[in-house]
Amino acid sequence: MTDVVLITQKWKTGVGHGTFATNLLGLLPAAAEQHGINVSVVPVEPLFEVRVGGRKMGGFVTIWPVRYLKRPKAKIVHALDAYLATPNTQLITLLDLAPLKFPGLYLNTWSAKMEWGYRKKMLMKARALTSISQFSKKEANKILGIPPARIKVIPLGVNHQKFFADKTRIKWCRQGKINLITAGNNDLRKNFPLAVKAAGILQRMGKNVNLVRFGPSDWPQETERIRKTAMEWNVRITEPGVVGVDVLRKVYSTCDVFVWPSIYEGMGLPPLEAMACGAKVVALDTEFNREFLGDVPVYVKNDPKEMAEGILEALKMDIGTRGIEQARKFTWEKCVNQHILFYKTLLKEWF
Repeated sequence: MTDVVLITQKWKTGVGHGTFATNLLGLLPAAAEQHGINVSVVPVEPLFEVRVGGRKMGGFVTIWPVRYLKRPKAKIVHALDAYLATPNTQLITLLDLAPLKFPGLYLNTWSAKMEWGYRKKMLMKARALTSISQFSKKEANKILGIPPARIKVIPLGVNHQKFFADKTRIKWCRQGKINLITAGNNDLRKNFPLAVKAAGILQRMGKNVNLVRFGPSDWPQETERIRKTAMEWNVRITEPGVVGVDVLRKVYSTCDVFVWPSIYEGMGLPPLEAMACGAKVVALDTEFNREFLGDVPVYVKNDPKEMAEGILEALKMDIGTRGIEQARKFTWEKCVNQHILFYKTLLKEWF
């Protein structure tokens, strides 16, 4: 019998789940084999999509049948997200609980409520969880009542072979402007309108600002909100969408400030990746940011004026290599090794 089966799916490029799965699955099976642990990967893809009036009815409905048809035989079945789990899944990775923290933003449809009801049930049923941060571990205890002893914290990593200082200037960072870069899906909690307003305040102060957001735009209502905010504040925000790592590395390395306005994360990789390239960072003063970014960024409140002032402060700073050194604390090799050690512990305790 296989020791560990990893249940995954093909996540969209440019989102956190995709980065996590790609890096973990690329390293884990071979590394585990060197420790005498057999790890196999089972990709779970929808057998069909349920559509009403031409519209897809949500991830829960489309993937629900597969959960019960795919029942791998293994000592440990590890789902990389709760919605991929079945009642026979003993281990689940927890990234964050944003929809349960902010139900008014996320749980507005019957399919979303059903999906997160299922995720909640699977998280509470699993024998153990891996969490990507101490913050998410606390949230699981506070929101779901899961005992901390059942949760192992294993942070994600940064690929330092791809994210490093590269002073090749490309078109997204413009000469003679204050280049403000941010990244991530336009999820509501990413709070990108805050960055737009801060850029608007800087422009009213006579600063020449270039604001660019990289990443997918999967939330139509947030796309519209960002657009309206930009019009209101007379700010031009450029959104190239999903780009390659080579582009991100060069932009992070040559920008003036990386702006991170997110209000809720399990672990935010974009600011860490930017720091790995030597970027200065302005971020909200939150527990999850301080856990990983340390004392390198300029921390501000969730307020446009404060963020604008933080950007001005960051522009004057000389952080040297502090950001790079902080980012080096997090690698995918460490993430993989911690998974292997946890598998060893569980195999010993459970069998």
